[in-house]
Amino acid sequence: MDKDLLYTKVKDWCCPKLISLHKWIQNRPLIVSFLLSCSSILFSFLLVFCGDQIPAPFTLTFFDSKDHLRLTNFGLLSSIICITWTFLLEASEKYYEYERGEDATNAEITNYIRERVDTRIITVCNNKYNTLIRLVSDIINEKAKPRYIISKPCEQLKTITKELAACLRSLLVHNGYNLNENDMYVSIFYKFHTFPDWRQTHSAFPETGASIESVTSDGHSTFSQTLNSKNGVIFINDKDEGMRNRQYVPDKDDKYDKDGKLKGSILCYRIICKKDGIDYITAILSISTYVKRIEPDNDLEKINNTRDNICKYIIETFEKRIKIELCLVYLAELYNSKHKRISPTVKSHDIQSTKVQE
Repeated sequence: MDKDLLYTKVKDWCCPKLISLHKWIQNRPLIVSFLLSCSSILFSFLLVFCGDQIPAPFTLTFFDSKDHLRLTNFGLLSSIICITWTFLLEASEKYYEYERGEDATNAEITNYIRERVDTRIITVCNNKYNTLIRLVSDIINEKAKPRYIISKPCEQLKTITKELAACLRSLLVHNGYNLNENDMYVSIFYKFHTFPDWRQTHSAFPETGASIESVTSDGHSTFSQTLNSKNGVIFINDKDEGMRNRQYVPDKDDKYDKDGKLKGSILCYRIICKKDGIDYITAILSISTYVKRIEPDNDLEKINNTRDNICKYIIETFEKRIKIELCLVYLAELYNSKHKRISPTVKSHDIQSTKVQE
């Protein structure tokens, strides 16, 4: 048999056994410590000082005719067992450290590659966004003409909100707690610099909530609070508490518990598309639940931690893509407004228009 093949077979058989032994040791630290101590005592004390004085059949040593200390059969067997036991413990520990080192190295390499890929993707998205927002600015300032391009930004935004919700549900799963797919509603409200009205993107979710007019006009809505907030993020884990603090206005789809208190949570996040100090696009991303809270624990530290995780790991990941698609919608609006190609019965933001020169 080939030596490499034999080595591979022996390794494949031994290594899982060593890992299993290490796991067994980790779960029984006191027993293992006792056995190791016994092994040490056996070799350092029993064999040398009183191995020949232990009654048969457990006698470990004897003196031969020349007065040399010898091992009995039981002593030899005990020695082999102790040596083998100690060797296996050391081998399992060393192999575990080696495997852990390999896993750490592989994880480090994987994370490095992932970070590099993420960095390049972010760079591509940044370049795309910068191209689009510059074109929006140039068209509004009459430095460029509106261009006709074929794209479906509204459909892309619809997909983005759906995938964002899926990622968010995955982030919030812990200790058996999870949010139902039908209990979360994600939407984006947006307004363009040269168009006065607020609009709402198409949604992959069943329509819920208050009308655009009531959401955007009520100064106590979470939308309005977020729009005028300093950091552009408001997370109300308890809608009932938010309503009492005049930061949330209930709508017809809100649910109440048996005590008449509002259920669910809401998080709003402000997105600004800016160029040369001008806010060309202002948007509010709204995430709302109607039955379960986003963070089940009402502890303030946990609520803040959940908010930060949602913003850092979910929203910020999608934010650049949202900005790109909103720019494309704006370019479509500018082209349609310029060329008057929209039927009176069709809303301009339903027209998928735009091809930008990259």
